Amino acid sequence: MPGPIYFPILRAKTGEFEALGRLAPRTRRLVRPLLDFPRQKTNDPHTLAAFIAEKIDEIRTNWGTSEGLYLDFSRYEPDTRLSNGQHIVEFAFDIARKSPIPRCRITVAST
Repeated sequence: MPGPIYFPILRAKTGEFEALGRLAPRTRRLVRPLLDFPRQKTNDPHTLAAFIAEKIDEIRTNWGTSEGLYLDFSRYEPDTRLSNGQHIVEFAFDIARKSPIPRCRITVAST
C-alpha cells in the first residue's frame, strides 16, 4: 500500500477531531493531517499548558496512536513559553510522545 497521499490542513478544534476519528482505517493510513493549533482564548481560565495538553488528548482520542500527524503552532510567537519557562513546542512534543502519538512533527513560525 502507498504511503500517505493527502495532507489536509485542519484547525485543531473538536469538530475536525471528530471528523478525523470517523475516517475508515484504510483512509486513515493515506492521510497525515496538519493540525493548526488555535490561540488560547483570553478569557480561558486554564493555563496554556492545560490548554495544549487538552488538545493533544483530543487528538489522541480521535486520531489514535497508529498514524503520524503534524502540529502547527505558527499562530504563536516563536518564543512563546509556559509559566515554568518551557517552550510550548517542547511541551507539546513531550505530551504527544507520552500519549503516544507516533511520528508527531511540529511546525512553528519563524522570526
